[in-house]
Amino acid sequence: MAMDSKTALGLLPELRSNGLLTRLSPPRSPVTSLAKEGTHPQVTLPTGKEVDGERVKAVAPSLAPRWYSVSDKIVVELIIGSDGIARQPILLSPGAQPLQVFLHFAFLRQWHFSPAKVAGEPTTTAYVIVVNR
Repeated sequence: MAMDSKTALGLLPELRSNGLLTRLSPPRSPVTSLAKEGTHPQVTLPTGKEVDGERVKAVAPSLAPRWYSVSDKIVVELIIGSDGIARQPILLSPGAQPLQVFLHFAFLRQWHFSPAKVAGEPTTTAYVIVVNR
C-alpha cells in the first residue's frame, strides 16, 4: 500500500518463500465515481456495471484507536466480497498524506461488512468509504 510497485515486486519472492503470500491480486482501476456516490439505489459490480440490489452495509466498524485521526478527507474504494471481507483498496482522494492513507487502510482492515445482495444472493461489489474527522 505504501511502497512503489518495483519495491513491492522485489519482495514477492521472499514473501512467497516464507508462506506469507500465496496469491497476489492483479492491479485494478477504480470502478466507482465520486459523483455517482449516494445518488442511486444500485449496486456497483467490480466490472463497473450498476445493477439493482441491496447495498453493502458496515456491520460493526471497529472503534478508531485514540492515535487514529484523519486531518484530510480520505476516499477509498474497496471490493467487498460475497463473504463480507474488504479487499483491494484503492485511494480515490489524490491529495491525502501518505501516512494518513496507510493508517486509514490499516484501520479499514478491522471493519466487517454485510455483503451487497443482487436478486437475494450475496454478491461481490465495489464500495466507496469517505472518512473526514
